[in-house]
Amino acid sequence: MIKKPPSGVHLSEADVTRLTLDKSEQNRSSVAQKLGHQIDTGLSAEERGIAEDILRSLAHDVAVTVRQALAESLKSSPNLPKDVAQTLARDVEEVALPILQHTPTLSDDELIEVVASGSELKQTAIAQRPNLSATVSDVLVEQGTENAVAELMRNGTAQINEKGFDRALTRFPDSNKVHGGILERDTTLPNKVTARLVTMVSDQLLDYLVKRQDVPEEVAVDFLLRSRERATMHLFSDED
Repeated sequence: MIKKPPSGVHLSEADVTRLTLDKSEQNRSSVAQKLGHQIDTGLSAEERGIAEDILRSLAHDVAVTVRQALAESLKSSPNLPKDVAQTLARDVEEVALPILQHTPTLSDDELIEVVASGSELKQTAIAQRPNLSATVSDVLVEQGTENAVAELMRNGTAQINEKGFDRALTRFPDSNKVHGGILERDTTLPNKVTARLVTMVSDQLLDYLVKRQDVPEEVAVDFLLRSRERATMHLFSDED
């Protein structure tokens, strides 16, 4: 049986008994929350087996609030069983988003499957994951919505290659969200990406671009030429 730990936030033997006797939605949600706190503690093989059986049952609970409580409490757990993580990731958005954004046990293939489903909120949650692989980033750039791609560009820990940046600019040439997301990255941008941004971003973002420390000299020259061109056009406009 699951031993009763000292802290009231953990699952106890009494909780398991109550789950059997009291099948209210509130009690099931409470058990779901407590499981999230205990699954990463030192459980015996028997205790872990019981806990995982309860997890699998709650992952299919008819109440969204119960599944949501389970997902929120377990979102960062490295011990969340893969089948439970997959079930929650494919659930409605209220349940799936914390899992998609945080759960480390989801594979790249599983994340790509969700990206392909087309849900903007789910794509955006994946785009915000820490240390996202270049494989998933490539698929997001190709299939993601504008908001999802903008979040991906803003995610400084996501691995994005030069081809990915280039494809994002091709798909969203007029998107300040995507352009701004790229400029907000703390990582150094490829020179070709920076040079292309000069020809695409708004004047406000252009000023921000040139203030970056990684702008190559030839890009800065292009910026000066563009600034002079803008000033000249403004002068003639005033004369009219």
